[in-house]
This record gives sequence, structure tokens and C-alpha cells, in this order.
Amino acid sequence: MGVDLKNKAGTEFYFSTVGWSFYLNLASVYGWKPEGTSPPLDWINTDPWGAHYDWNAGQSVAESDARELTAALGRYLSDPNRTERALDIAKKFEEIGVFVAIPDSEDGFIEKFIAFARGGAFEIW
Repeated sequence: MGVDLKNKAGTEFYFSTVGWSFYLNLASVYGWKPEGTSPPLDWINTDPWGAHYDWNAGQSVAESDARELTAALGRYLSDPNRTERALDIAKKFEEIGVFVAIPDSEDGFIEKFIAFARGGAFEIW
């Protein structure tokens, strides 16, 4: 199971479900304040939209939110203590029974996501 992100240009980016949650939490540590998502265009449920990032419903992340998310992950990449911070978050995941493997060098992956998200708003599928 995973999370497919799609922008208006048709570019796609993939995260595992755990990876997506991990990097959102990591971005929060580095100052990202989630704006919340907008419901998918075909949302027909009468319940209020919860602004979720962790569903695969086609909800939208605004351009401004994507910009702030990439800025936070950029701060992570420039932090000399980033490995320790990432391990702290991974430990919190493990406390609730979710194992997160942090690769020795994830910089390239994060840089690719940053490039994708700099393309503006995107949908979560």
C-alpha cells in the first residue's frame, strides 16, 4: 500500500504509506504547519471534510502548503543533526508498533520530492 501524489502537470511521486506519514511528521519538526487538504472534486459524503493527508481519496494539497512543506524538508536537509532528529521520529513510530527504516542516505529521495512539490498543488491518491 502506498501514496501516489499527482500534480497538474501529470507528474507523479510515490511514497509508502509509512514513509509519507514519516516525512510529514519530519517536516512538522522543521516548522511545517499543515494547512489541511481540500476534498476531492467528487466528494459526496455529507460529513465535514477532515482535511486529511493520510487518505488516498484524491484530496488536494494547496500550492502554498506544498511550498511550506518543501521549505521544511529543505531545512531538514541542511541540518547537521538531521539523522538524530529522524531517528527520534522513527522511535516514536516504533512506540506505536510501526517500524521505520531510515536509509543511510535519503537525501536524493527527499530532493526528488522537493522538486516534485515545487511544481505546485498536488493530489493525494
